[in-house]
Amino acid sequence: MGPVEQEIIIKLTSGVAPEVLEVSNESHMHSVPPGSESHFKVVAISQEFNGRRLVQRHQMIYSILADE
Repeated sequence: MGPVEQEIIIKLTSGVAPEVLEVSNESHMHSVPPGSESHFKVVAISQEFNGRRLVQRHQMIYSILADE
């Protein structure tokens, strides 16, 4: 696990208090140098998402990770 992936996990854990959080580095599936951390898949289940539309959930995640 690289430093960017670790930072994503830390920020999402504190930002949405997820019951489930899966972060997968999918950079190897893209045209980037080996060891890159540029493409991630995130699965998060959180009470913070209750009553929010999918696009609002995505916006929450994007906002939390704006600096990454």
